[in-house]
Amino acid sequence: MPDTTITARTQLATLINVFTVEPEHQHELVTVLNTATEQVMRHLPGFVSASVHASTDGTRVVNYAQWESTEAYEAMLTDPSAREHMARAAEIATRFAPTSTPWTPCTTDEDSRTCPVRSSASNTADPLDHVTGVAPSGTA
Repeated sequence: MPDTTITARTQLATLINVFTVEPEHQHELVTVLNTATEQVMRHLPGFVSASVHASTDGTRVVNYAQWESTEAYEAMLTDPSAREHMARAAEIATRFAPTSTPWTPCTTDEDSRTCPVRSSASNTADPLDHVTGVAPSGTA
């Protein structure tokens, strides 16, 4: 799988999803996310990379994923296999606040003092509204 590269000059769509989980379920969630990446996500058009991080206290899991474009990310959201894995991950978590729009890295180095934010009218609607089982706790 390609390495994850973080740079303010990237044109990639970056997704950062944070899951809260009971410590006894952290390993299961990590396994589900890694399996989804290996079996589904990496085969979808526009996938670049994904990294799963587990907190040392066992209560959080972060999925950091990069896609070639917002359109590639939104297309993934309609894939039945991807939706199935995302719903399973949300079932394991006690709280899941999914990314509704991609992130862009910002730096303060000498060459890049501004954040290269891209604006798009297509980002006005939450593309996760239609995904069953992934609504943040308290909103579904």
